[in-house]
Amino acid sequence: MANISFVVSESETDKELDCAICHTPLSNKRIAVLGPCKHRFHRTCIISWFDSLASLSVPWMSNHTCCLCRAKPNELYDVERHYISRTFPYEEKEEEIIQASARPGFNFDSLIFSVIHLRTYASAISVRLRMLEEHKRVALSNAKVKDYIEDINQEMDKFGHRWCSIHRLIEKLTEMKTAATMPQQESVANSEEDPDPVGSDATSNTTMTESTAARDASTAADDDISNE
Repeated sequence: MANISFVVSESETDKELDCAICHTPLSNKRIAVLGPCKHRFHRTCIISWFDSLASLSVPWMSNHTCCLCRAKPNELYDVERHYISRTFPYEEKEEEIIQASARPGFNFDSLIFSVIHLRTYASAISVRLRMLEEHKRVALSNAKVKDYIEDINQEMDKFGHRWCSIHRLIEKLTEMKTAATMPQQESVANSEEDPDPVGSDATSNTTMTESTAARDASTAADDDISNE
């Protein structure tokens, strides 16, 4: 049986491996590797590829595949084997999330929309942005080419917007969750104030009946006195 291999295009000028997404030499920018297939792409290219697969109806990362072999990746790392996290592109889905949260039955506690998880993601992105600042400093000191520096700037810009979007969503989803649970809280409060409305009506009716009977008895007594 013949061996099957995937061929990555080569640059006409540099004879280097190209990124299968943008078709420019891998060496021009930072490289990310997918596991277990080991296919390599520009870091920003593969991040954008995964972002494009995001959907509110599909669990995040469940539909991620390699652009070349369609294998399902279990990790993403750089050439030094540093793990690269894949964060849901909130900045691209922000309006869609807000619209979905206004529908009855929206799950505010799901993994993607939980305020606790959103805060965790925001903290992780803050760490990532600081690391990117350091990567840029090192790249500049090593006189990396313009495309390499721009690649770092592009990721910093993307995750800066993502951080801002997450914080807007935290505020908005907290507000909407409070509004959604308020009617339930009011219903519980009303129930506690009047735990037995049927019994109250019965008591009220009994009191009215007793009052009427007492009045009738008093009237009858007055009539008896008058007759005497």
